[in-house]
Amino acid sequence: MNKGKIIIRVAAALLVLVLTGCASALHQSGYYRNQIDPQYPGSDFMRVDQEVLKMSGRQNVSMEQLADQLGAIAATDWEKARAIHTWIVRNLEFDRRAFTQELEVSCDADDVLSERKTLSCGYAALFQRLAEELGLESELIQGYVKDSRYEGFDTVANNHAWNIVTIDGQSAIIDTAWAAGQARDDDFSKDYDEYYFNPPPQQLIFSHYPEQQARQLLDEPLSREEYFRLPQIPPHAFDRGVNLSLILERTRDGKTITMPIFYEVDNPYYLEEF
Repeated sequence: MNKGKIIIRVAAALLVLVLTGCASALHQSGYYRNQIDPQYPGSDFMRVDQEVLKMSGRQNVSMEQLADQLGAIAATDWEKARAIHTWIVRNLEFDRRAFTQELEVSCDADDVLSERKTLSCGYAALFQRLAEELGLESELIQGYVKDSRYEGFDTVANNHAWNIVTIDGQSAIIDTAWAAGQARDDDFSKDYDEYYFNPPPQQLIFSHYPEQQARQLLDEPLSREEYFRLPQIPPHAFDRGVNLSLILERTRDGKTITMPIFYEVDNPYYLEEF
């Protein structure tokens, strides 16, 4: 065996170790909290994510070729949705300039796949197209979010897009744009957030308001006015003692809830009484 082949094999082995090590670390940290959830029967998200990470990110892949590659990884419909989600989060770039200067960008799925740079509408459009290619029941949702530019009650038009997939009778919200990271002022932090793959609807309503009330996936949908009265709460603070039922009840009664105070210490949030 010549020296060149040895180097290639060693490099390949190291790549496998790195990917496996990263996935293992993420699994231990809770990144794969959905992997063993009984609501995803027979699905292994850790395996799917590892396979997607190994895929080539070449620019000249067609929509059909990409769908075939992702479909070959997935054994269940949940794994199809996960593979699409992970590929988009990993391979698209959020257009910071268009976001901060409120420029128009193409939201056409083919353009997004070719250019790999877009806003939330492009993330959602590409997810929708790939979901359709793989036979998933999916919707592209237009709506409003309280992002870094939010300064209180607003009557502007929709400013965000995400998706809802329905698998085995269960509807799940998937926001690939917010999962990819967060836009703040003129910067975008590409920091994957697992929360936005099927977050609880009663939590997501604090930030996301769909154009069609029924797509809130709540038993009692909120009006637009009620939505704007909701306090802004970091998503990962919901398991730190926030009483969702009380906040939603008071909001429906026409009351404005004072924003709780959160302290961040080594990442977890601590909530003061309010």
